[in-house]
Amino acid sequence: MTRTGFASTPRLKWAIAAVVAGITSVALSAPVMATPPSGRTTQRAGTVTQNWCKKVPLATITAVLGKKATKVTPQVGGTSVVCWYTVAKQDHAVFVRYSTNYTVAKYNADKKLSQSTGQHPKADSKFAPYQAFSSYVGSAAYGYTYSVTVLKKSNELQVGASNSTLAKMEALTKKILPVV
Repeated sequence: MTRTGFASTPRLKWAIAAVVAGITSVALSAPVMATPPSGRTTQRAGTVTQNWCKKVPLATITAVLGKKATKVTPQVGGTSVVCWYTVAKQDHAVFVRYSTNYTVAKYNADKKLSQSTGQHPKADSKFAPYQAFSSYVGSAAYGYTYSVTVLKKSNELQVGASNSTLAKMEALTKKILPVV
């Protein structure tokens, strides 16, 4: 069932922040940088860069959601990057979070935190053999933000959007998972 109307409410940013902060709080610290003698800035091993967002082009978001994605804004922190997509003139409408150096314990902690913050996590078997859960936050009056979190080896991928459906989040996650 599609929920709409959420994008125009002040609760949108709260809902997205709740999903992202609740599930990524363990990995969004400042990136570790090193400056080699050449003057170019590089990332140390185990960190990610904003270039990771190029692996999920605007065309992929547009094709799966059926709404035009016009901009991506990366937010890098240590071993994680969150790619925020503007869709239909709505900033932060879609997020794709990629984290490295993840363990089953961290994944389970994310799922537990999701439960404790009212995000209703539920195991999602559509991503077998990987562990995955879907979650949502919101209400019928304001709409819902859905997300899917997948642990693939030592990497965690989380994909979410407001004004969408769980089925579309699962489809988008399946499109992105091969590049993880």
